[in-house]
Amino acid sequence: MKSVFLLVICLVSIVYAKPSVQFKKGILEIGGKKISIEIARSDDERSQGLMNRKHLDKNAGMLFIFEQEHKLSFWMKNTLIPLSIGFFDRNQRLVDVQEMVPFDKEQKTYESKKPALYALEMNAKWFYENKIPLGTKFTFTEK
Repeated sequence: MKSVFLLVICLVSIVYAKPSVQFKKGILEIGGKKISIEIARSDDERSQGLMNRKHLDKNAGMLFIFEQEHKLSFWMKNTLIPLSIGFFDRNQRLVDVQEMVPFDKEQKTYESKKPALYALEMNAKWFYENKIPLGTKFTFTEK
């Protein structure tokens, strides 16, 4: 009886589980550094972001692309690793960098200081450690 109950629970979980978003991949170059990125362009992709990830490779990140330039706002809901977020304007120039804390019970939001069209999430302190100053421009290529 117990095994039948567990089987039913597993089947219900499979049927009702939200499918994981599949991100397009690309290469981003900034400040002489090449980064492997996942691209979050749709609402579903941007909503999932880096949630529930336990690890992010050293020179890997996620590029969020929006339809219009405006002040962007992010939070760390269900995000397990500390992240740096760089906000970029429509000319792909870095306009703000912030450090984001995982397991934030208050669900603090991180809003760009200036209007932005792109946001790049990397491991914590990545922009600082790689000496990427404000005004630095990125280029990227989708795979």
